[in-house]
Amino acid sequence: MIRIVVYALLLSALVGIMIAAYRKYKSLGESGHDIFYMTALFIYPGINRKKIKGINLPQIGEGLSNRLKALNPGESVETLKKEYILGKIRLFFIIVLSGNVLAIAVGLASIANRELIEGRMLERNGYNGGDKISVLHVEAEGLPFEEDISVLVKEKLYTEEMLSEMSENIKEDLETEVLGQNESVDYVDSNLNFVKSVEGYPFGIVWESGDCNLIDSEGRIHSDDLTEEGEIVTLTYVISYNGWKAENSFAVKVYPPTYAEKEIWENAIREELEKSQEATGMDNTLLLPDVADDTDLVWTENNKDESIVLFIISILVAGLVYYLKDKDLDKNYKERNAQLLEDYCSIVNRMALYISAGMTIKSAFQKIAADYGSKSYGKKKRHFAYEEMAITCNEMQNGVPEARAYENFALRCGVGEYTRLVGLLTQSLKKGNAELISDLKREAYKAQNDRQNYIRKKGEEAGTKLLLPMMMMLGIVMVIIMVPAFMSFAL
Repeated sequence: MIRIVVYALLLSALVGIMIAAYRKYKSLGESGHDIFYMTALFIYPGINRKKIKGINLPQIGEGLSNRLKALNPGESVETLKKEYILGKIRLFFIIVLSGNVLAIAVGLASIANRELIEGRMLERNGYNGGDKISVLHVEAEGLPFEEDISVLVKEKLYTEEMLSEMSENIKEDLETEVLGQNESVDYVDSNLNFVKSVEGYPFGIVWESGDCNLIDSEGRIHSDDLTEEGEIVTLTYVISYNGWKAENSFAVKVYPPTYAEKEIWENAIREELEKSQEATGMDNTLLLPDVADDTDLVWTENNKDESIVLFIISILVAGLVYYLKDKDLDKNYKERNAQLLEDYCSIVNRMALYISAGMTIKSAFQKIAADYGSKSYGKKKRHFAYEEMAITCNEMQNGVPEARAYENFALRCGVGEYTRLVGLLTQSLKKGNAELISDLKREAYKAQNDRQNYIRKKGEEAGTKLLLPMMMMLGIVMVIIMVPAFMSFAL
């Protein structure tokens, strides 16, 4: 119950945050967003604080700005960073809230399935509902005893009905059942199993011992009066069903048993249970004993509440998703850099071609960017290198010096090859185009070799990854071939 209270308090806190966020941003005219996005907006300023009471805090997403800027050319870095972190917070909040609700549901279901009433009562089944067994945990207060005990809760008493033709058939089954762990009636050294009923028969069974000092009414052996030679005890059982009774008896030879302390306590508790069964047989509930052998008993259920596991898993999943979002961003960033290298060779070749045809560096640069915007390949698949070139052209049109715009282009790309290309272009702007064409051709040749090496490396990596599946397939083929061969030899 304490767990449910904790979950409820946490859920109240989460819902309170959601309500506060909704009221705040609705008043600001941002109610068009969903409630979880507004909640993320509400939480974001606290997470993004630089200090709490004078303590410097590590800023979220160190190195994040560069990746987001590289993957979204031309967009505001602060806006990108904020939206990215808001998305992570939103997803984290949804998972935690869902896990909390599920934990409460599981906890309530666990409470609903409880059988113990007011700590000492078990509800019986109604007429014809059959007996039931409840497994409870019992402790002896002040003593190092605690054990799981199965408690038989009989159904409410039936109306009178006689099935006398079955009374003869039950004899053999009863004599077998009563032995318990003993091998035969001629040597009994462990407690007998005085069953109260036999499956397939509707009878209640009552046992009587010919010598209660040796074997009591529960089949427990008392060794105080036993000798090593053994004693013969006559056991009598009465089968009954709504007033109908039949009696029979047989003899067993009893030898001194060896009891463990655990068995002694269990026998004492079962004796008290039987007394309670007889005293409350007509009641709707079975009153569990609170004392056994002058020691207080505490009864608890073995009902397992898995809500805490579910709640912890939801927290872990939320944290994992929050972490994997950054991993996904890193993956996209690496793919973006790989694409820049793939497009580099083509860009350098086209620059060399256009400048050889008499175009200026700026015109060639603008021509390549314009072709990307007009051709279909620029629409089907995003190419970051050409988008960065388009941004550079816009900078030059807006008055940024040509050399400075090229340098910005290299910084945004963040790849060494583009820094080398920009070095050639800016050097040519200062010294003229005399050697630029030959430099670009050498750079294009080098880029082509680098690309071939990159493709070869990727092919080798792919081959290495395929090695394990190939070995597995080889093993399967060998099994398919060798098993029939061995089977034929065996025949």
